[in-house]
Amino acid sequence: MKKSIAIALVCISSCSSYRLESINFLSKFDLWKKSKEEIVTHEQTLAPNSKISIENTKGAISIRTWNKPKLLIEATKKGSDEEIRLTKVETLYTKEGASIKTVALKPDRQCSIDYTLIIPQNAILSLVQTNKGEILIKNVSTPIKAHTEYGSLTFQNISNSVQASTKYGSISIQTKNLKPSSKIVAMAQKGSIKLLLPAEINATLYAKTDKGIVTSDHPITLEPRTLKICQASLSELKRDVRGSLGHGGETTIKLHTSRGNVKVLEA
Repeated sequence: MKKSIAIALVCISSCSSYRLESINFLSKFDLWKKSKEEIVTHEQTLAPNSKISIENTKGAISIRTWNKPKLLIEATKKGSDEEIRLTKVETLYTKEGASIKTVALKPDRQCSIDYTLIIPQNAILSLVQTNKGEILIKNVSTPIKAHTEYGSLTFQNISNSVQASTKYGSISIQTKNLKPSSKIVAMAQKGSIKLLLPAEINATLYAKTDKGIVTSDHPITLEPRTLKICQASLSELKRDVRGSLGHGGETTIKLHTSRGNVKVLEA
């Protein structure tokens, strides 16, 4: 009888130990934690022509304008209770403008944050950046600088300079009535680039892809170039396009992707 009790105790002990080890192993993958949401909001009146920067680490950024001198920020945190608690939205307001930044108290335990910003029409987007996430910017008439490591960038109804870059993702820019001397620069490593321009546009164009082709709905007056008449030269012309749209002018457009197609379309 004593022997059977001892065997039973050993079995219970070993089974309990195995169960605890299993739970500890699975907990590393957060299988027992439910994803939650927390919304953080800020509102601030800004001076005319204020500069706004936003730096995110994991999550999307969406920005549009309105005709009020106020900045509205809505940050949606998504993750476990611990991840939400360890990830902060830091805002700094100065005479020059506003700075928004995601701060992870523990980088390996941070939640994702999706930002939605409504900014004054005359505000300048000095930096819009996220490491993992898409960026959408609409109806902005001031210069823009935006970058994401993993994600696509979309610009709608833009009428001023744009500097956009991504490592893994596409870039789409739709312009309207570009201001003279505007500069459109789009750089991607792995992703396509699409630029929509008004029918009447005067600009200097440089469009290149290392692995892909360049196409255009707009007539392009190509720069003089000395080439051999062969298949390799024809392929080069499809990958490296330099010339003028309309009468050329001070507006400069530079589009380059390592892997992907480049399309210049009519808006």
